[in-house]
Amino acid sequence: DTEALVQSTDGHTSELNHISALTVEAGDTTSTVAVAGGAAAGGAKAGLGCTYAENSIGGSGADEHQKIRAAVDDTAITTFDSNAVATVKAKDAAKVKTISIGGAGVNGYTALQGSVAKTGIYQDVFSGLHNTSVDSGRNVNNLTLTVEAENKGDIVTSADSVVVAAGKEEGVDVAVGVALSDSHMTTKAEITGTQAQKAILQLK
Repeated sequence: DTEALVQSTDGHTSELNHISALTVEAGDTTSTVAVAGGAAAGGAKAGLGCTYAENSIGGSGADEHQKIRAAVDDTAITTFDSNAVATVKAKDAAKVKTISIGGAGVNGYTALQGSVAKTGIYQDVFSGLHNTSVDSGRNVNNLTLTVEAENKGDIVTSADSVVVAAGKEEGVDVAVGVALSDSHMTTKAEITGTQAQKAILQLK
């Protein structure tokens, strides 16, 4: 899991005073690749081959999802600088690739090859502003505070099979590739219990 938090650890309100810029950001830029390859060769009768590759981020169960969270909780934010900007952002940009390649060769009757590739992304992306006061103080220019959650995860799954049969005998040559992709992702941005004076709050 990945978290970026501003919050009190003793039950009191935390304070961020006289800020000109604030960024609270949690992100996942994981890039993971799984490759499986195999080959089988047969003599006069059969050549059989099978490959399997699996790759995932997080687990399929709700409690197994990878969490990406950015939040400001129970905090007093003030600024006296012109055009102050604050951002609370959670972003997923993970890339998951799974490649399964197999080959079978035979000099007789039957050549069979199967390849299976499975890829999954299971994530919860969340950003929030909770029980927080935002005040631009004496400054006539507003503080702009943006709460944003973004999900740009990418899945690539490839299953390839090649069969080569040689010889004069007639036979059966079969190649099968199966690519499976699965994703369960939630993306949420929220502002709750927050008061703002001379401030612009944006939710994306």
